[in-house]
Amino acid sequence: TIAAQLKYHHDCVVIGSDIHPPQSQEKVDCIDAYIQLLPLDDDDSNDADSDGGGGNSSSEITIDNLLHGLRSGISNLYNDVGRVEFDAIICTSGGFAMDESVSESGEGEGEGEGGDKQVVGNVYETMLQMNYYPVVAAGEIVKEHIKTTTKVDRYGNDNGSGSGGGLFIVLGAAAALSPAPGMVAYASSKIAAHYYIQTLGAMTGRALRKEHKIQRMNDVGLDIRRRNDCLDSMTALAILPVMLNTEANRVALLGSSTSTEDYSTWTKPEDIAKEIGAWIDTPAIRPHSGSLVKVVTEDNETEFKLAR
Repeated sequence: TIAAQLKYHHDCVVIGSDIHPPQSQEKVDCIDAYIQLLPLDDDDSNDADSDGGGGNSSSEITIDNLLHGLRSGISNLYNDVGRVEFDAIICTSGGFAMDESVSESGEGEGEGEGGDKQVVGNVYETMLQMNYYPVVAAGEIVKEHIKTTTKVDRYGNDNGSGSGGGLFIVLGAAAALSPAPGMVAYASSKIAAHYYIQTLGAMTGRALRKEHKIQRMNDVGLDIRRRNDCLDSMTALAILPVMLNTEANRVALLGSSTSTEDYSTWTKPEDIAKEIGAWIDTPAIRPHSGSLVKVVTEDNETEFKLAR
């Protein structure tokens, strides 16, 4: 949905990337190019070609593997023409799992060799792979390929030009703003993503400055920015929905994508896509870099509010 909104309503060239190929013709149509992050098994790749989607990666999901896939894909797309600049990099990767319940004796759902320690490790690692590792990999690509502008000074002022730098967006989770019993692994991985954006944002020229942090920024942040020109003008933000109104979420939580339940407090992906499009088109309305933006939907009306 975000890809379609940006391509058809904001005239953007959209490059998609994932560990799985696009699983529908609709998804294929709304991107201009695609980067396969991890190599597919031969059998799974053939299956994906025949049924329009699917495919399982045989490579381990690590930050380095994801980053290698992104760098290789960009290099292949642009034939090593030098530094390619993107107006925006948007990381929508994510997944959810409840903490697995295991008894003190090590018996329980999902138990394997090693008892509860292995089960606990599995869910934590999976959540990091889905919710945090992609953010870090995308963040490294931001430093290498996000758009820069010479119209912004070292303190992030654009002198009224209205020309903003690049935009880095990740999807966080409102549930991770407070204790989340039963989903500690999920919330912890999202908190890590939030912290990454807050810290990266604090190193940019468009961060909200506080008097007691100025000296620290001068000593640390400015030094980092001198080595990464893009940080002067870019904006890093995390969008934190409460519940997205997607087919996958309806099936997971309600057992059916056609349930007649009340969805008036669920956020439509289109609303998030429109907000991102507005931030790309009009940099002046973006929140300060490093902000966590909570998405609140009531009676089918959606608002974007600063959480931090």
